[in-house]
Amino acid sequence: TFHNYFQREWTVPLKDLKVTEPEEAIFECEFSVPNVDVKWTVKGKPVESSPKCSVKADGKKHELTVTKCRPADQGQVTCTYGDFTTTANLDVQRKCKYNYKTW
Repeated sequence: TFHNYFQREWTVPLKDLKVTEPEEAIFECEFSVPNVDVKWTVKGKPVESSPKCSVKADGKKHELTVTKCRPADQGQVTCTYGDFTTTANLDVQRKCKYNYKTW
């Protein structure tokens, strides 16, 4: 309808992710209006495109990839456009090198 055309919202919000080091984490979200310029933050810091983090946008879809995750990377991830913010958490499990059995 005409009204929905102007409705601005996250139609697909970010979801919490749990990965095991050194896996990558891919955060995806979708905004109701295409081709908007979003801002990503990880642990409160703006994301700079680097080998560690990369961002991608395609129409309404927005994606942040965090590579080679370590426990130090875990924390809050946000994607913001204007007054609209979607938030999720990254949880990184340490890779166990040894499998201890408890008796």
